[in-house]
Amino acid sequence: MVNIAELVRNVYFWVVAILLLIVVAAHYTTVNSGTTHIVVIVLGIIPTGFCAVHFGYRPGFVVGLLLGLLLLADMAMFSVHTVNIEMSVELVTVAGLVGLGVVAGNWADRSRENGPHLEPGQYFWDFAAKTAVGQYITEREDEFLRRCLVDFPNKPKVIVDAGAGSGRFETLLASFASWVITTEIDQSLVHRLSQAGNNVLPLLVSDTAKCLPLADDSVDCVVCMEVPALAEQNWFYAECLRVLRPGGAIIVSVTNRLSWKGALAVLRPKRYVRKHARYYQRTIRDVRLTLKRDGFAIRRVAGLNWIPFPHASDSPLVRPVVVLEKTIGLHRLNCLSPWVLVEARKPLL
Repeated sequence: MVNIAELVRNVYFWVVAILLLIVVAAHYTTVNSGTTHIVVIVLGIIPTGFCAVHFGYRPGFVVGLLLGLLLLADMAMFSVHTVNIEMSVELVTVAGLVGLGVVAGNWADRSRENGPHLEPGQYFWDFAAKTAVGQYITEREDEFLRRCLVDFPNKPKVIVDAGAGSGRFETLLASFASWVITTEIDQSLVHRLSQAGNNVLPLLVSDTAKCLPLADDSVDCVVCMEVPALAEQNWFYAECLRVLRPGGAIIVSVTNRLSWKGALAVLRPKRYVRKHARYYQRTIRDVRLTLKRDGFAIRRVAGLNWIPFPHASDSPLVRPVVVLEKTIGLHRLNCLSPWVLVEARKPLL
């Protein structure tokens, strides 16, 4: 089913981009036209539209207001009547674009906040994994997990998937380990995970527990993907160190406060708070220091999710943006990546 809000947002982007090209081309082909306001238009329209559409009316309004002030100051620099008329038209045009962006942004925000309609017993990732963003994220996480697991000198006997959800990674993990132990706080998901395979053992845990229900030195690897309720807590890393055998690995995804999405979380905190967790509370440096303090040695780090789309987005723009992200190597900018995948090992005795 087509998400109308997503469609309107994408159309808006293309309209803004085309109008921007037309404005710039018109200025450069017009004789005796001022050039100062060209820079203002180029630097102003895109961030204004981007903020309004993706971040909602508050950031969009602030950026639009700053742009308007810049344009007014630019107009004051010209005394030629025709140029002032031209600048006035541009100001009205930009104001109109900002207004459309605010409307489209609020609509898209409401659509995302309401979320997709899930059937009884259906988990969010069952839906999201089929979308363009879901496929991108799953591909990156699968790739990272494979690279980590193939480095084990011997086949892992036991892998723990902490906060397994509906079991996105169980097939992959079961192909590398003799046993996969999953933990979940939802009884229905535990029942579902019990049907994942003969070598998958699901465990129901309390959402207030601050320990893993496992013996010391009993597992070879702990995986924790997109579970900020665990990854944002210091006790979790200490528990992983306790249950891991010497040489065992923790593979975790964390959100990074020192990123553009982390900055957005400051502007719109309610969008990044869930029942059991808060997102973008720590920096990747904090996580590194916590792991090293607990005795882990960090082996592999990769950034992802720079793209400005929600989890359930099926926008046709996702794939080109993903290609751009990979081409310019944004995944290597770990300290600024919105999401970061980390592998760390417990030292050998």
